[in-house]
Amino acid sequence: MSERAYVSSEDLAYLTAAQRTATLTSFVLMVVNMVVAPRYARLWKEGNIARIQKLANWSTRGMILFVTPIVTVMIFYPEMIMRLFGSEFEKGARLLSIITVGQFVNVATGSVVYLLNMSGHERDFRRVTFFAGPLTIILALVFTHFWGVLGAASATAIGLSVQNLLALAMVKKRLGFWPIG
Repeated sequence: MSERAYVSSEDLAYLTAAQRTATLTSFVLMVVNMVVAPRYARLWKEGNIARIQKLANWSTRGMILFVTPIVTVMIFYPEMIMRLFGSEFEKGARLLSIITVGQFVNVATGSVVYLLNMSGHERDFRRVTFFAGPLTIILALVFTHFWGVLGAASATAIGLSVQNLLALAMVKKRLGFWPIG
C-alpha cells in the first residue's frame, strides 16, 4: 500500500516554522484572555452587559494596537523573520504572511470564545467549532492537493478566520454588541 505525501518534509518544516512564528501574534490574546475571562464571568453573573461590552471593546482595541506593528513586519518583511531560522527558511516567507493574516483576524475579533463561554453560550461556540473544524480539514485536504504547502497555509488561515468571525457574529447575536466596536 503506497501513501502519497501532499507536501515534502522540507515544505512541512517551513510551514511549521511559519505557523509557530505567526502564532506569536496571538500571545497577546492569550494574556488578555487570562485577565478578562474571569471578569466576563463575574459581569455576566451581575447582569452587567454594558461593562462586558466596554471591557471587550477596550481589550480588543488594545490588542489590535499592540499587534499591528508585529503583523505589519510579518506580512511585509517575512523573509527577514524566516531567515532567523536559517537562510533556507526564506522559502517559507509567503507561508508566514498567509498564516499571519489568519492570526490577525484571531486577535482582531477579540476574546469571542471567552465571551460566549463565560456568558452561558457554550453551545453556540460548539456549533461554530463543529462547522469550522471540518471546514478547515476539508480545505486543507483540497487546497494542499492543488497548491501544496501554500494551500495548507491558506486553509489554516481561512479556518481560523472563519471560526473567529462566526464566533464574533454569535457574540453580536447573543450579547448584542461587536467586541471590535
